Formats: sequence, structure tokens, C-alpha cells
Amino acid sequence: MIKYILLALLLININLNASDIRLERYANTKTWLQDADSNADSAYNLGHTYHKKIKDYDKALYWYKKAYKLDNKDTDIIYYPKKIKQLFLKFNS
Repeated sequence: MIKYILLALLLININLNASDIRLERYANTKTWLQDADSNADSAYNLGHTYHKKIKDYDKALYWYKKAYKLDNKDTDIIYYPKKIKQLFLKFNS
């Protein structure tokens, strides 16, 4: 039983850390993925790519929120909450 639990946890971890093949079409996304956990601009750029190019609004919301959490003092990032709200309304309507 423990063996199956460990296997399930391993598979979940692999899926969470796997890169999204849809991003491979766009320049710089590999770098953004590497930096996005600590860099608001990279997280924002991923959100924008998911939002405008891939049309995956769940992932876009995730990355926009991540960007805002990383840096909500930057004047450019003040725009994030408005974008998140617009995207949330579009996605949930």
C-alpha cells in the first residue's frame, strides 16, 4: 500500500513540475518558467502568454496572481489586480 502512495506522490510531483508543451512555441518562455517563482516580470509574462496566446485562463490567472504577490509595489504591477479581475470575470461568465 505504501508503495502505491509513494508512486502516486511521485507522479503528482512530476506533473506539477513538468513544463507545458504549449509554451515551447513562444520565445523566452523557458527562461520565464525558470525565473517565475522569484521574478514578478517572468510570472507576468507567463500569465500574458497563457492569457493572450494560449487562451488558458486558469494558468493565466495563476501566473498573474503570482506576479502580483511577488511585487505589488512596482508601478507597472499595480495593473495586475485589474487584469486579474477582468480575466476572472471573462473566465467565469
